[in-house]
Amino acid sequence: MIFLGLIIYMGLYHTSTVPDYWRKDDLSQVLFEQLKRFFHVSTPVENLPRHLWYQKMEPLSSTMQCHFQCYCTPATEVSIDEMMI
Repeated sequence: MIFLGLIIYMGLYHTSTVPDYWRKDDLSQVLFEQLKRFFHVSTPVENLPRHLWYQKMEPLSSTMQCHFQCYCTPATEVSIDEMMI
């Protein structure tokens, strides 16, 4: 849960580099980088194209999308920036 929370936090609050989120003397950055590199929700797929990188999160992302739609109701007037698309 902490790992996923960090991913969401890093998506919301951008810094110039990933190490900016950690103290200089802490090994938690190394652990985070290793988790990010080797974290798979489904069985790893051999020769996965780079543009389909999100496929390793597919079972979890579908479940999260369903729950977000149930619990998050946007306002009546929503503006979407074309950069988001």
